[in-house]
Amino acid sequence: MAYQAALRVWRGDHGQGDLTPYTVEVNEGEVVLDVLHRLQASQANDLAIRWNCKAGKCGSCSMEINGRPRLACMTRMSTFAEDEVLTMAISHRAFSKLLKHEPSLSLALLRTLAARLRAAEKYV
Repeated sequence: MAYQAALRVWRGDHGQGDLTPYTVEVNEGEVVLDVLHRLQASQANDLAIRWNCKAGKCGSCSMEINGRPRLACMTRMSTFAEDEVLTMAISHRAFSKLLKHEPSLSLALLRTLAARLRAAEKYV
């Protein structure tokens, strides 16, 4: 069941920019990264999107979605209401606050968190 999602995507750099509104089709089972690739292909071919593994392992697709740091490849569109306007900052501000965004640090952080979660599951 497809629907049209309203997005506001940050376009610019750290010094200046603006949230640009878009409407993009969303299909069942898609993640935010899928929708952003559709936006890039259909309406904003100059939109730069960083991604690598599409499996939640590398952290390359980290971004702010509605003010929260998330991985675009792991965040399902079904997480949000169909009529909710999603605000996305694709400038890696989400994790740079914590890490001054060094990709190797992102990977190390994700590996550490994954190891801690696996260890914690043993005691649940």
